[in-house]
Amino acid sequence: MNSQQQIIKNSKAFYLDDGQHKMICPFCNNNRKNKGDKSLSVKVDGQQIVYNCHNCMESGAMNKNQKERTSINSRRNVGIGTKPEKPAASTNIYQSIVIPDPQRGGEADEYLKVRGIDVDKSIDWGCLPTVIKGNPAVAFVYEDKAIKYRSVPQKRFWFEGENQFKLWGKTIKDEKIPHLEDTIIITEGELDCLAIKTAFANAVDKNKRFTVDCFSVPNGANAKVKNGEIDPNEDGRFKYVWNDKEKFEGKEKIVLAVDSDESGQALQEELSRRLGIANCYTMNYQKEKDANDMLMMHGADALCDAVLSAKPMPLKYLRTVEDYQAEMDNLYNNGNPKGVSTGFSTLDNLFTLKRSTLVVVTGMPNTGKSNFVSQLVFNVAKNYGWKTCFCSFEMPPALHTAQLSQMYVGKPFFDGYTERMTVEEKDNSAEFIKDHFLFMDFKEGADIDSILESASQSIQRMGCRILVIDPFNYITRPNKGLVTDEVSDMLTKINVFAKEKNVLVFFVCHPAKPMDRSKKFVPTGMDISHSMSFFAKADLGFSVHRGEEAVEIHCWKSRYYWLGRQGMCKMDYNPVTGTYTDHDKKDDYDWTL
Repeated sequence: MNSQQQIIKNSKAFYLDDGQHKMICPFCNNNRKNKGDKSLSVKVDGQQIVYNCHNCMESGAMNKNQKERTSINSRRNVGIGTKPEKPAASTNIYQSIVIPDPQRGGEADEYLKVRGIDVDKSIDWGCLPTVIKGNPAVAFVYEDKAIKYRSVPQKRFWFEGENQFKLWGKTIKDEKIPHLEDTIIITEGELDCLAIKTAFANAVDKNKRFTVDCFSVPNGANAKVKNGEIDPNEDGRFKYVWNDKEKFEGKEKIVLAVDSDESGQALQEELSRRLGIANCYTMNYQKEKDANDMLMMHGADALCDAVLSAKPMPLKYLRTVEDYQAEMDNLYNNGNPKGVSTGFSTLDNLFTLKRSTLVVVTGMPNTGKSNFVSQLVFNVAKNYGWKTCFCSFEMPPALHTAQLSQMYVGKPFFDGYTERMTVEEKDNSAEFIKDHFLFMDFKEGADIDSILESASQSIQRMGCRILVIDPFNYITRPNKGLVTDEVSDMLTKINVFAKEKNVLVFFVCHPAKPMDRSKKFVPTGMDISHSMSFFAKADLGFSVHRGEEAVEIHCWKSRYYWLGRQGMCKMDYNPVTGTYTDHDKKDDYDWTL
């Protein structure tokens, strides 16, 4: 029995009755901000337990009576730079799933017909009306490796087999009707996918009949939405974007046919962020909730028209006030947007951090600019679950992970005069780092287009919300004009990227050789080499400076008054662990004892 199965055996899951259950995940709950979230789905059928966490993706199965139990997709006990071991093929219990025969004429069959679904064609598309243990259900077959069941008329879902986090759907071309080559349609649920396929197959107007590439996300819209955005703890649910990236290749239009409610709109925003907003389109359901409802209320031709007339999101460069209505309403109801905490109370009085902003960081050499930025993004990862992609030319990834490990554990990574972190603490920190950080590993300098392309992949694959570029002088330039113009163009690209992808970008830059070489000189954005644009195009700018009694953080620019202000605060630095604390943090020890 491996460690994962031992955890399951020692948990509540081992003693549950037969059926579907939701419980707190014993694998990841200790590292989560929302300790009460029941993210682990457990199915108990006799002696067999199948489990899957929608947060950490820990999944597997075991038999209560087996001495050797099998677990798959294990993500724990993985050291830095290692990969989880794959189970032997001969012990993978998911190889024996049985695809049920379709049961025609029953309650599930009738349910699909009432929803306007062409049942004959849906069977070919991988949707099977069936009966499970005497109860009607609809089975959605995932590439013959997994089955997602939906009970009817109740709305309960469960998986059998290996949940691969792949899109559901099958494209079957017909020589008699054309194929919609340039478009892929992504729906929030399987029934919406079937509705769109049915509409294009059975449209009254034969000019609207097409075979289409239409797929459903495997796990619906996310219920955890904060201020219209997906909770960072749910990033693991979007693995299908990366796993099925080849389905999007060559497609000029990605139609996001999600529901019109808050969760559906948050799903739309996150998918467009990961897939690239330039190719994403949205549908008008004529006040209906989703594609299936539109098929039932308005017919096949109307649904086809909604797909074919989908509008780009957003209109590029030119928009009307209607495009900003939701943002305007949010400003009116909730006031100015607020940034998240830096993790330091004194620094929060100076500035906070917000996505869609460019933060320029400077300071004299060897003042700890890179280390302080790493501390900030670590704090945000720990407190909010945000994920970061590092492009750090001067910090090898292995040493960078060691630095982040010290922040996680609070002990030195290397042997020395003080107590060192244990192997278990190192492995636990490696697990946290793996879940929250990605590293670009350019062996030499790279141009800004290559960096931003890799950053886009990190958003698509892992949902990164922060990009760190460190430092500026390693970025290669085309040398086709004035250096100041090239730097200005580069900063424009980074700023546009931050806004389009809704990410927070830290850009670390060295100052030019100062005229004033005294230790009291604090460089600002105006002192960075090559261009004044570093000051002009930054949304937020600060310098890291070694003062006489503490590290000083000088904020020299904040574009928005609600995000920050000019000023200075002091931080204490611990050279043993490479971490920072508030300088004026009060001593809470009771000296009267």
